[in-house]
Amino acid sequence: MPDRVQLCLPGLAPAVPPCPEIERPALAPELLRELLALLPAGEVWSLTLWRPWQHLILVAEDPEHPECPPKLVENRPWYPLWACQPMRNGIALGRTDRPLWIAIHAGLKLDEDAWWDAKELMVGNPGYKGRRLVNGNVITPGHPSLIVGIGRLARVLHVDRLGMRHPEVLRHGPWISGPYAWELADRVAFAEPVSCKGLQKLWQLPPAVLEAVRVEWARGLLRAREAA
Repeated sequence: MPDRVQLCLPGLAPAVPPCPEIERPALAPELLRELLALLPAGEVWSLTLWRPWQHLILVAEDPEHPECPPKLVENRPWYPLWACQPMRNGIALGRTDRPLWIAIHAGLKLDEDAWWDAKELMVGNPGYKGRRLVNGNVITPGHPSLIVGIGRLARVLHVDRLGMRHPEVLRHGPWISGPYAWELADRVAFAEPVSCKGLQKLWQLPPAVLEAVRVEWARGLLRAREAA
């Protein structure tokens, strides 16, 4: 059997190069204000994911292949009640008065089985061929202790209650298992990830890290607007 770490398949990077130190030059106050004005309202918390899930949840959609959905859900045994409206018929919508934005953090642990399975799934299915992250970058296992993107908690699906054949569950393809599937929307992948140590559950970012995350988030929104 080929070596799992060194296996190179089309559209997926075989290995991760050394992580360069990113110098973040100070922005002029006026430019910083313009960037931050792009950000939507809401609270920003962070969630640590085993690698490569932090990149798989930022894979772009392909309108030509709706039968091959990207991973829009994070499966957990719990969900943040305070960030959701009351659950109805197995679905809890995210709050609209105080949206929860989740900064995606890469943990120390590399889930090699997940990386292997993702390669087999995405390379073996033509609908996933050449798929990249929402910012155009190649999918890799990624480096640990980096915040690589952000997404809004749109809703939570109680998979056990809905059942695996429910249409809202089936639309997520092979990526959903539950028992609670956190569905993300408005995902932004950072061109320059933000270094930070992670914690368990949802956790609040240190002020300096939050500021850097907000700047990268705004830059991502600006790039998407210019590309549209």
